[in-house]
Amino acid sequence: MFFFSSRMTAKESANIHPRFYTFNIERLIINNATIFDTNQLDDETATEKNEIVEYVAKIVKTVNTVLSIALAFGITVFLGIVIFCIIAPIVLSCTASLTACFWCLRSDSINRNIIDLGRKLERIEAIQKLGKTNENETSAVFDAHVIKRD
Repeated sequence: MFFFSSRMTAKESANIHPRFYTFNIERLIINNATIFDTNQLDDETATEKNEIVEYVAKIVKTVNTVLSIALAFGITVFLGIVIFCIIAPIVLSCTASLTACFWCLRSDSINRNIIDLGRKLERIEAIQKLGKTNENETSAVFDAHVIKRD
């Protein structure tokens, strides 16, 4: 647990640009133990210690930025895994099942049509056997139309 305390006058805080926050850390407390307190140091030592603490604060900020980017990347990878390894196969298998189902229905109708054509051909052959002429030609009569085959 980190605590940073700083004293700044209203005039000093008004002069700070909102994008660039700079402040002097007067006291650093880690786990309820005071690590750094400018009130207990002379000015030169306090300035050096303050620079060290600011440097550490920059490192912490950089680490936080890196961790935020890593977290965003991790979330992106996780979502990619969920979408491409879990959701997509389910959708594709359902699509394949439906396609196979429709193909079976379609092939059944194709089979029925083939069977119907076969029955019609059997009828035609039966009619042709009955309709042989004296010249040994095969003919069949369909609605007053004579079809001859040599």
